[in-house]
This record gives sequence, C-alpha cells and structure tokens, in this order.
Amino acid sequence: MQPRFDASYSVLKSWAEGRKDDALKMYFKFDTLVTPAMQAGIRFHSEWEKEIRTTNRLPVIFGARPLIKPMVEKMMVWDYPDRINGSWLRLKGKSDVTDEPAIIEFKSGLTESSEYANHHQVGIYGFLAIANGRRINKAEIYHYNQHDNKVDMSIVWLTNDRLRQAIDWAREVAWDMYSEMIGQKLFEKYGHRRTSGNTH
Repeated sequence: MQPRFDASYSVLKSWAEGRKDDALKMYFKFDTLVTPAMQAGIRFHSEWEKEIRTTNRLPVIFGARPLIKPMVEKMMVWDYPDRINGSWLRLKGKSDVTDEPAIIEFKSGLTESSEYANHHQVGIYGFLAIANGRRINKAEIYHYNQHDNKVDMSIVWLTNDRLRQAIDWAREVAWDMYSEMIGQKLFEKYGHRRTSGNTH
C-alpha cells in the first residue's frame, strides 16, 4: 500500500517554484532557514491572532471591523478523490481566519496584497473551507508593510473557476512531488519524521 501524501500549500508552492530541497525539508520536518522577514511575520501573526480572539474584531491596524463568528487558525483537510491512483492525496491547510462568508489572510513585508491575490493559496483555502461545510464566497487579504508603515487590502471572489484552478494546480504539483518521493523511497527513509499534527 502506497503512503498518503499530506500536502499543504506552502510545501506545494516551494516545489512548484523549483525549491525542491526546501519543500522536502519542510514536509519531512527537517530544520529550515528562518529569515528575519519570516520571524517578523510569525510575530505579527501571533499578535493579530491574540487581538482577534480578545476583541472579536479585525486587528486595529486593519481597521478593527467587527467579525461575525471568527475561527482562527482552524485546520481543514480534504481527501482528493482519485479513481485511478486511489487515496494518495490529502490537502491540509488553515487560513488565518475563517469568518463566513470570507476567509481572511494576513501578510507582512514588502509584497502587496494584490500579488498574493494572484496566488493559489486563497483558492485552496476557500475550497477546503467549503469542503468542510463553511459558506465561503470570497477571500480578504490584508497586508502590512512594516518597513514604511503602510496597509493595503485585496478581495478575491472565489468563483467555481477560481476554486477549480487552485485544486487542479494542487493536484498537478502534488503528483509530481509525490511521484519523485515514491521513486526515491523518501517515505521509507524519512516518513518517521512526520507527525499527524503537522500542518506542512
């Protein structure tokens, strides 16, 4: 029986960008380089998560809009139904906030929200939310550039086409990565490093 591939967007994105070593290290939980920008993002996310849990509103820096019934960092999973290859792929992910009818993502650094809006991340997260029973039709991306203290925001409407494109991309990239891991017997070598609670 072939092992199941528990794939996340961050792992798939690294693989798709040609950073295969990074993707494999992330997947099998080897130490990876944490840059100052990444450290800053982790700190901001922790602060914003605490603020939402305390106030039931968006963080003040993003306008403090009241939220309806926010779920913060909620893990979502979905098993890809592959009639030919069997149950080899499980997509996993957790948006920063799920607050029907939107998923909400927070970003920091130099890259503006409009660029993130073109990525497949929100499509995958939106699909996962819908597959897990949430009524979702859009993604809101809030971005804070700490270098010049500016904020911007983008909305992505999660149409059926947008969702399908995201899942097709995830399946294609996942199959490429999975096939290589099977061929190199990486599950046998490093599968013990995985834990059921890992999000990557």
